[in-house]
Amino acid sequence: MQVIGPYRVLDSIGAGGMGEVFLAEDTRLHRKVALKAIRETGAGSAELRERLLREARAIAALNHPRIAAIYDIVESTDAGASRMWIVMEYVPGETLAGRLRRGRLSTAEALTIGVEVADALGTAHAHGIIHRDLKPANICLTPDGHVKVLDFGLAKTIAPSFSDTTLHGAADAGPLTRPGDVAGTPGYMSPEQMRAQVIDERTDVYSLGVVLFEMLTGRRAFTGDFMTAAVSALTAGPPRVRDVDASVSPALDALVARMMAIEAGARPASAAAVHAELERLRSEGGNTGAAATVPVRTRARVFAYVGAAAVVAVGLATAGVRSYIRVVAPASRERPVIAVLPLTNLSGDSAKDYLGAGIAETLTTHLARLSSVSVVSRSTAAEAHSKGNSVAVVARDLGVNLLVQGSVQQSGDQLRVSAKLVRPDGAVAWAGESEASVTDLFMLESRLAASLIDALQVSVSAAERQDVTRPPTQDRQALDDYWRGMAAFEHTDPLAVSSAVDAFKRAIARDPVFALAHARLGEAYRQQYVYANDPRLIASAAEEVLKAVALDPGSNETRMSLAAVYQITGRSGAAVDELRTVLARQPTNDEAHRQLGDILSKEGKPEQALAEFQRAVALRSDFWKNHERLGLFFLANGRSAEAVTAFTRVVALHSNSSDGFQQLGTAYQTLGNSEEARKNYQRAIALNPNPAAFSNLGTLEYSAGRFLAAADAYESAIKLRPNRPAYHRNLGDAYVRLGKRPEAEAEYSAALGLTEQTLAINPADPTAMSQLAVYEAKLGRHDSALRHIRSAFSLNPGNPELLYRTSVVQTLLGDKANGMKALGEALDRGYSAVLARDDDDLAALRDLPEFRRRVGTRH
Repeated sequence: MQVIGPYRVLDSIGAGGMGEVFLAEDTRLHRKVALKAIRETGAGSAELRERLLREARAIAALNHPRIAAIYDIVESTDAGASRMWIVMEYVPGETLAGRLRRGRLSTAEALTIGVEVADALGTAHAHGIIHRDLKPANICLTPDGHVKVLDFGLAKTIAPSFSDTTLHGAADAGPLTRPGDVAGTPGYMSPEQMRAQVIDERTDVYSLGVVLFEMLTGRRAFTGDFMTAAVSALTAGPPRVRDVDASVSPALDALVARMMAIEAGARPASAAAVHAELERLRSEGGNTGAAATVPVRTRARVFAYVGAAAVVAVGLATAGVRSYIRVVAPASRERPVIAVLPLTNLSGDSAKDYLGAGIAETLTTHLARLSSVSVVSRSTAAEAHSKGNSVAVVARDLGVNLLVQGSVQQSGDQLRVSAKLVRPDGAVAWAGESEASVTDLFMLESRLAASLIDALQVSVSAAERQDVTRPPTQDRQALDDYWRGMAAFEHTDPLAVSSAVDAFKRAIARDPVFALAHARLGEAYRQQYVYANDPRLIASAAEEVLKAVALDPGSNETRMSLAAVYQITGRSGAAVDELRTVLARQPTNDEAHRQLGDILSKEGKPEQALAEFQRAVALRSDFWKNHERLGLFFLANGRSAEAVTAFTRVVALHSNSSDGFQQLGTAYQTLGNSEEARKNYQRAIALNPNPAAFSNLGTLEYSAGRFLAAADAYESAIKLRPNRPAYHRNLGDAYVRLGKRPEAEAEYSAALGLTEQTLAINPADPTAMSQLAVYEAKLGRHDSALRHIRSAFSLNPGNPELLYRTSVVQTLLGDKANGMKALGEALDRGYSAVLARDDDDLAALRDLPEFRRRVGTRH
């Protein structure tokens, strides 16, 4: 028995493009390997050895589950002659060539194989490597129902790869074969190969097209000896699949024909482009009317492919569950800022759409428990994803450096989940897949989450790892109901939120200790409160979130929900405590910093609030929401020029943000730049009917004396958001100027009633209390207006907005001296002189010299 280095030859298993292939045993690691003997060429042995090592290094860098790996290069001497051997992964199974000898494949099978081969080629091409000898004999159908691309022995580097330039130096770069060499297999070689021209990745695209043709038709595209096949390929052009089988869809037929075009420029530009088209056709069932399902295996098996970019821990195989992971690009050194997008449903049944939203929610929850990463909330990620933008745009809008994308497919009782980590430039840093029976759903999720966490290469404590991989419930039906609730909750209309409430209740009925279901039910109640302004809903929200925290005190996301409930109900101290608990565990949580800044600002602690907003910006400088909150802080504190800067950044980062343009318009309006304000309000409305933009446009019209136009704009705002008290107050002001006093009083009363509902939930809200005082003053309720404005002022005495409303109340009640005094203090703290000049509520002050000196006169 022949021994070559540490490898003992067991049997001959075939011949490849460069030599015979043997089955061998690695005597050190006790595993089977494939051993390929390299035939001598005309080159000298030193040159051959150097070229072979160079190519092996590049190919060994390919870490992909669909590519047979290269383990080693060894040299043997026999009768004084030296010979080189490539040691490769041994892949059991049947070659595609063997399978084709039994007849053609179904469209679904051909698409599945095509997708996986294109994915493998795309990774090789990304590393500057092309195969050059792709054919059915070099595609192995493995026992687990997937493929392996074999025999990169003829591969050619077309550019310095990562391993070339980083690990071995640029001097190693260079191809194993050069222009003028002809290598490959007749009938599968591209025209440019046969012409001995310079080639690129489109030569593999051509060969894959030929393989697809053969799978779909059961026939070789080009037959005969080398010359016959070459003449056919170079002159006759590509044959058409539909000429053989008219049942194949026109779209698939056209794609295969383009891939086999004689001129490379007429083909798809890359294997990645082919992969995308094949994946789309597969998801559509190949346009044949039947879903192209992936063959499902029930055999328990786990595959792990671990690259230099990440060390991945793989557990023992679990019956019914199989998974693989792969790293296809070096991990980033940046602190991970991640958004998990809803997974695409590939089941061909829209009733299964909830699976993608549910799994994304669970992964988000898992990752949010880690102290070493920042995770975008589920609702924010889903909103960005719903707009259908590219990866780059979604990443920019969310301010993240990694996105988790994926798909879910259910076939019978089998569920397959695929996920990948994608950088903003579209590069895939990691990919993973798990498949299991629905009865093994918890193990499937746990394995996928653990693999994803390992791929991030972040510090994770043993307690965090155990916490992250723990299933949220042990009841599969409860989890299914929870996922259905999350899918409904992605939509913001009242009917969808009601559906979410029902689903979460069903989940809790099955599992009363399901903490996440309690937390999400609380959030859904809180959202219903926004629609209905019913205090009973916020009480129900508080009850459910408190249950969730009691059941799972380690959940940061649940504690943030509790902080939001505390904030709404006026328990700001308790809200601050919850957020500080979160930040002690996860100081990189920018959302917690934003929420804390909001509370501190309302407590009259502007310096502390500003520090929190600035920390949020520093943590995620490319996330528009952080700049939005900073801008709103500047507006509320009379720093309008800084607000313009912040909101300009918002619309630069989030160009489709209707709210961003509305807020930028508001900042310009406070500076007296009506032209820029109007332009931004109109832009906001064009993007999405925006009630605040309509209301502010109404104020511009009011200031210009166009009261009918102002009333129309205010009415438009109320139609869009009838529960906003300020819009009713504004409409009342317009009615006063139009001589409609009864209608005006009705609007003031509506504003007052809505504000009282808010104060019923949070009696210590200084903003609502000061607004209530203004409405009472307009309705002539002297005593209650003074009582409420004094109480509001005592809660936050340094706030310029409250000082300004104090001035308005005092002036409306006839106390001009105190009205002017409060106005002066508001202006000193940065309140807009332009807004004060144009406000009819301060009309009684306009004859005062101090007023004219401080704010000027109306034109």
